[in-house]
Amino acid sequence: MNQEKIELNEEICEFVGAFIGDGYMGNYGERKNRFVVGFAGNKILDEDYLKNYLLPLIKRQFPYTNPRLGYRPDQNTLMLRMYSQRLFHFMNTLGFKAGRKSRTVTIPEVFYKSNRDGKRNTLEIYGHRQLERFLKLIGFSNQKHLSKIVAPVA
Repeated sequence: MNQEKIELNEEICEFVGAFIGDGYMGNYGERKNRFVVGFAGNKILDEDYLKNYLLPLIKRQFPYTNPRLGYRPDQNTLMLRMYSQRLFHFMNTLGFKAGRKSRTVTIPEVFYKSNRDGKRNTLEIYGHRQLERFLKLIGFSNQKHLSKIVAPVA
């Protein structure tokens, strides 16, 4: 399969960040010919983000996929899956591998090389004032993370 060239943009970065946090990928089947890239989230806390933000983003950025939502009631889990060899190979080109990633996941090097407008590629936040600045400049896409922010005690 030809290596796919995708221009980095905010949505691709959001997708990769979500993948690093809650994503998985694998290939399986009798001849390892089924390819999946997916996300698992809490049915209650992550539903809005997965359903109303990440799903449309995937449809825009990877229109050749057919993302599907599914619930696992026994685990209170919402699954967002794409069965796509093309997307699987794109993720491979970024350095992601099939299987468990909990101890092996890293931020792909291409993101370090994409130093746009001289902006730093690392982030350190100390204190409430810097957190406020981060929220103003970058923010969170997932409401679950916003709800964890507590105003400082005066």
